[in-house]
Amino acid sequence: MKRLAVCWAQGNSPELRKFDFVFYLPLQSAKEKQSIEDMIIQQHKGLKGNKVQPQTIRAILGGKNKLRVLIITDGYDEYTKGTNVAIDEALEKEQLRDCCILLASRNCKQLSALADCTDVEVDLTGFSDDGVKEYITKYTKDERTSEQWLKDWDKFRELLRTPFLLSMICFLQSKSKASFDKAKTSFDKTKTGITNALAERLLKWKTAKPSSDESEQDPQSTMLRLGKLAWEGLQDNQLQQTFDKVQI
Repeated sequence: MKRLAVCWAQGNSPELRKFDFVFYLPLQSAKEKQSIEDMIIQQHKGLKGNKVQPQTIRAILGGKNKLRVLIITDGYDEYTKGTNVAIDEALEKEQLRDCCILLASRNCKQLSALADCTDVEVDLTGFSDDGVKEYITKYTKDERTSEQWLKDWDKFRELLRTPFLLSMICFLQSKSKASFDKAKTSFDKTKTGITNALAERLLKWKTAKPSSDESEQDPQSTMLRLGKLAWEGLQDNQLQQTFDKVQI
């Protein structure tokens, strides 16, 4: 969702040009008693020449100047209602009624509480089959290659509908062909094989720098321990784990 704000700032989105200001708020990082003005300023902290004051943001959000403002709130499924009063009031339309608020969230129980406050609801389902083919063709710049890739990836085609996964799979195919092909061959081109290949690649990127911790240098060992944690959670009906348990 942050990408939408970047596109607006770069002038690359015709749909967003109607807004005078676009602000991005990651709800998962909201702190108690923090104002929305402070949250917006926090997103720009460290930028050279940034001297924006809370009263300036307050004037923009207030609606007195007839400014068209879009606030993109992300990660509502990771936000606990009651954490921040300003956010709760904004989402329930008790505040910032002159602003357009875009709420992004995975499916979660607390979304139902906002049903009466929502004007439009959109379900993002990812790429269509035609969209997947178009993306791969643009990536490879060769229609024959794209058709071959689609044929090779038939058993995990549903994963290709997710834009992030599709971009990662294309990257692995083109830039890390040896590692990627090995993973696919080991698992006979299954969904498990590509999932492991993606996870191992992400772990390798994260541990690219030298570390004194031997476990951080062994992605396969980390994968095994993550699998053990997931299996134990499934047996205990604990589908969500604390951050401390994940720090393995």
